[in-house]
Amino acid sequence: MSDGATKNRYDPFSTQSGVEMALECIVATFITIAWYNSIELIILCFTTFKRYGGCYFWSLVVASVSIIPFALGYALLIFEIFPSYFSVALEVAGWWGMVTGQSMVLWSRLHLVVHSRKILRWTLIMIVTDAILFHIPASVLEFGAHSSHQDQFDPAFDIFERIQLVAFSVQEIVLSAIYAWAAIEMLKLTPRGHYKGVLIHLLVINFVMISMDAVVVGVQYAGLFRLHVSLKAMFYSMKLKMEYAILGKLVHVAAVPVTVLSGFSPTDRSRSASPI
Repeated sequence: MSDGATKNRYDPFSTQSGVEMALECIVATFITIAWYNSIELIILCFTTFKRYGGCYFWSLVVASVSIIPFALGYALLIFEIFPSYFSVALEVAGWWGMVTGQSMVLWSRLHLVVHSRKILRWTLIMIVTDAILFHIPASVLEFGAHSSHQDQFDPAFDIFERIQLVAFSVQEIVLSAIYAWAAIEMLKLTPRGHYKGVLIHLLVINFVMISMDAVVVGVQYAGLFRLHVSLKAMFYSMKLKMEYAILGKLVHVAAVPVTVLSGFSPTDRSRSASPI
């Protein structure tokens, strides 16, 4: 056997192969957790709402369901199971529903604590505008990066991928910040001492969500694309599950009925849902 053949032969115990295998195991684990959370979220959606309707309910359903094709599409591409336009279409469609769906969930729950039509209108305009500005160009570049003209699209895709990631992260931070501020103001109107636990819980959850966005951005900018997309799927599923951790408590202390939640009925299961 020649030296060249010996060097090219796969060695499962080599350092490079070991690192690659570990990375693939981590990616597979993140994707599996995302799928598990997504299935549980779908079940929660149809067991914690009395009526199936309204912006909040359908945003939650769409965002939860979209995690599955997003993670599946990237799994087919990353592990080279079925690297084709079909796989790209799966993850792109899932990405649209997962990211903008999450933002619509955050916007819908603003109705629980924000009663300014101006704030609600402009935050919705922000979501729609960002969806047009960042989803469409990124999707085109994504398909181009997996075409026969990959070399022409890769540089632009790499740059725009980071731009849209930061843009959507900032959008979610803005929505979470408005929600936290309005909730704090609302809870201050309740009898003294009754809101302290809810307030601390709310602030902790919002801080964790913002930290998740920061980690995803950091991993992307580190150039770990496979780790980034699988981590994003898992984190989005965890953020959606955190909705159930605080929403039930805020429903009980809300000053006015909120029809946008469409009959949300917090149960013991929804309150104790683990974010993992």
